[in-house]
Amino acid sequence: MRVSTSAASESTEVGDNRSKQDTRWQVRLMIVAAAILAALIVWLVARVGFGLDVRSPTFSGRHFAIGPLLVLVTAAIFSLLGWGLLAILERVTAHGRVVWLVLAILGLALSLGAPLSGTGVTAGDRIALVLMHLAAGAVLIAGLVRAVRSRT
Repeated sequence: MRVSTSAASESTEVGDNRSKQDTRWQVRLMIVAAAILAALIVWLVARVGFGLDVRSPTFSGRHFAIGPLLVLVTAAIFSLLGWGLLAILERVTAHGRVVWLVLAILGLALSLGAPLSGTGVTAGDRIALVLMHLAAGAVLIAGLVRAVRSRT
């Protein structure tokens, strides 16, 4: 009686692919967490180290304080959106990594418009906000670009 090993081989291959996907997912989640942490560290240094009460620039006559919860939520939302866009681009194009990198850098550059414009904030506020954007963006972009699987 002869037993085919192809089913066992396919099962092992599926298990290996699932393990790689789980690892990829975990790595990307850690990158998102690191980007959030980077923004929070900048906020903490601005608040505790320099005594800044970081505030948003006003565009319509009203500005508000930027606290750790707002930093966490905003960094999380945009980091997850970036990861989601990368995942979509990986599925629809062979050049997803390059396309995503260009879009991510453009998005980061555009995001600097908010802290650099508007009125009613100090130079310290602007610097802290710009550094939060750059810290989170740099960690996310560098991390996710390195984590992308090559499609060859």
